[in-house]
Amino acid sequence: MSKLHFADNTVLIHFGLIGRLDLLEQLLNGRGTWTSSVQIECFESSKYNGLEKLAEVDRFLGEAEEPRTEAEYLAIAEIREELRIPGDGPHKHLGEAETLAIIQMRSLDAHMVTDDTGAIRIARRLEIPTVTTAQLLLLAARVDLITAQCCWDYVSTLQLTHSRFLPDAPASYADVLVRCGHGF
Repeated sequence: MSKLHFADNTVLIHFGLIGRLDLLEQLLNGRGTWTSSVQIECFESSKYNGLEKLAEVDRFLGEAEEPRTEAEYLAIAEIREELRIPGDGPHKHLGEAETLAIIQMRSLDAHMVTDDTGAIRIARRLEIPTVTTAQLLLLAARVDLITAQCCWDYVSTLQLTHSRFLPDAPASYADVLVRCGHGF
């Protein structure tokens, strides 16, 4: 069964903002993992108002993966360089690069979980499947963990209230119904 590797904490933040880390845990069903860079990023984010519960996600993401070989470290450096833009800090894109390198170099049966469009672009080039917040929310509605209306409300809340960009987000409630197999 495929593992779900969190490349950064964007999806975790999104589920934290809507107060549904419990739903994310259900969806992962013991298949989630992360790197230590993402773990640190997540714990830093837990210091912000409304995101305190992020400090607890290690209970369902478990022990962090670490790069192990020189080849993995070289791949990490190459991917980070590809993602880098002027002004990026010293740790920017580290989680994304570690995740992509570990999945690729170990030939893992895994999906990368992120809403970072740059990381998604590289994952597609490397033929690594990706999963976004919107796709997870749609899945939750499709398997009846939440209603289609609830899915649309969460997407709308993230986009409108929290000004978050969600790749692959449904454009309307009708789109949610169609993508969940409930409509038209």
